[in-house]
Amino acid sequence: MNKTRAIKNEATKLVSPIFSKNQLDIILKKKKRVNWSTDEIAKAFTLRYFSKRAYLYVRHELHHPLPGISSLQQWAKKGIGSLPRLPFPRQTFPRTHLPVQYVSPYDIFPSIL
Repeated sequence: MNKTRAIKNEATKLVSPIFSKNQLDIILKKKKRVNWSTDEIAKAFTLRYFSKRAYLYVRHELHHPLPGISSLQQWAKKGIGSLPRLPFPRQTFPRTHLPVQYVSPYDIFPSIL
């Protein structure tokens, strides 16, 4: 019994930098439902913001405990004022300024105009 507890404690120490306390409680089956912290929801929201497929892959295929999509939707409905800073700055991708060639309507419809 003590050996099992020691192994569980050691495993918890190893994965605690990766998973939050709520996630560990779900993984170790201490709890079935948790009240997600704002930080946990913000991280899940950020992942979902970048890609729904990535969010679903991490949640369902990798079995990483994350808040449900409905929880994220409720959180987002609260409004911008309740949103904390995202875990990392929003990436902005440089826009490539392709030369735009002006096309006159006379070029497209010469016989009509």
